[in-house]
Amino acid sequence: MCIVPFPKKAVSKKIRSPEIFDGSSAVTTFETTYTHELGGLGFYQNQPATVGCSWNNHKKAETLTSTGWVALPDHPLALAGHSSIGLDDNSMILLGGHIGSTYQTGIWQIRENVWTRIGELTQSAAFGSAFYTARSIFFFAGNNSPYPNHRIDLTADEEIKEVVRIGNHERQYNYPVLLETENNRCL
Repeated sequence: MCIVPFPKKAVSKKIRSPEIFDGSSAVTTFETTYTHELGGLGFYQNQPATVGCSWNNHKKAETLTSTGWVALPDHPLALAGHSSIGLDDNSMILLGGHIGSTYQTGIWQIRENVWTRIGELTQSAAFGSAFYTARSIFFFAGNNSPYPNHRIDLTADEEIKEVVRIGNHERQYNYPVLLETENNRCL
């Protein structure tokens, strides 16, 4: 299932609501309370969650429940362009992003409704994509040269063990599509 968040007030001034896509059809659902363009979508406590807004208009965070979007604690920073990823312990990690024209290195976590800065990327990055597999988060930057790619290794308790820069890619690819594959397998 894929959930695509749309703000209540889009740039085109149309009122739009999130849609739930199950692979074959889309169903419109509840409107978010705040705009979350470039705010990212992750999972927190097994529910879709979004944080922040383009142009750094606010610090608001929300999660989708069966009755609509519910406020989470505001993030400490007015971020945009970050990546969010849900962990098995029901917390959510937020990676990089930007505030104005300043790219960020912060690794943030919301756990039990408390935001905490838990680490740093080796270089600032925004507009990236991430996935979580085998106790590692892989984060590929979309912007900020030299476009770093990171692996964040976690312990069995899902605490950061190590943040490693595993390379760079050669140019800007905002929100790159990431696929987990088997070794030596071509797609």
